Amino acid sequence: MRRTSPLVLLVLAACSSASTVGGLSGGAADGSAGAGGGRPVPSAPPAQVVGVASLGRLQAGTGAATTQGNAMFLSPATDLSGSSFQDMFSGYIAVPIDACVSLPTFSTSGGGQQNPLDAGQVGFVDEEGTAYALPALIPGFPVYQAKLPDAAFRPLSRYRLVATGGAVPAFEGAFWTPGPLTVTAPGATGALVVDRAQPLTIRWSGAPDGDPIIVQLAQADTKVTCRVRDDGEFTVPSATLQAFADSASIDRSGGGAATDTMTVERVAWYPVGAGATATLVIATSGASFDLDLR
Repeated sequence: MRRTSPLVLLVLAACSSASTVGGLSGGAADGSAGAGGGRPVPSAPPAQVVGVASLGRLQAGTGAATTQGNAMFLSPATDLSGSSFQDMFSGYIAVPIDACVSLPTFSTSGGGQQNPLDAGQVGFVDEEGTAYALPALIPGFPVYQAKLPDAAFRPLSRYRLVATGGAVPAFEGAFWTPGPLTVTAPGATGALVVDRAQPLTIRWSGAPDGDPIIVQLAQADTKVTCRVRDDGEFTVPSATLQAFADSASIDRSGGGAATDTMTVERVAWYPVGAGATATLVIATSGASFDLDLR
């Protein structure tokens, strides 16, 4: 998944699924609020989190989709106050509907040295009790990542994030996935060439889940977010695109984004755990485009 946060800008590796995986017990769902209209509305995220985890189904442009997950737990905890993070994962509540607004790029660098913490075996468990493990990227280095089978992501469904415990105490908690979203235009499976002088029309299909669509364009330190009515089509104005530079003119030697990107997503987030286990789980479905802005 492409994100501005270093927590989730990670290359995904490995693949595993079973009813009991890596010490994670599947078990049955506990019967709390379920799919579709039973999804609870999350409260405001905590001021600080120890961990961020994500589960998402993401197309490459209008091409094939992959399901992927990751998790990272940090010391010291990440301070979320004073950033756009809260608005980002509550549907960008500060952004007017069908409008595009420049938002600051979220970063965890302001909280001092960030050290990944061991949380034991980590993974997701679906409503049927099937567990999907997130193995550590490198043995002994607790950054949890996996490319998962397609069946691991079910729209409008209840999941549990489970950690068996280590430096982060054992915990688990429920979250829900958003509705399905398939982007049908603009057509691209490689870099999408975008004329900044022309508006860019995006089209999608999928059963609405009651939340807006989030369109995000990013180039180095510039990020524009559009909070979009879920009616199947939205046009990014040329004035918005002109806030970005020609892609070929960006000096990326200072550690900026390797490519310019656009994501079109349904986004749901839920706080899980508290205190030493406070974690924000982000679930998404949609598409990500590499952009060649001209």
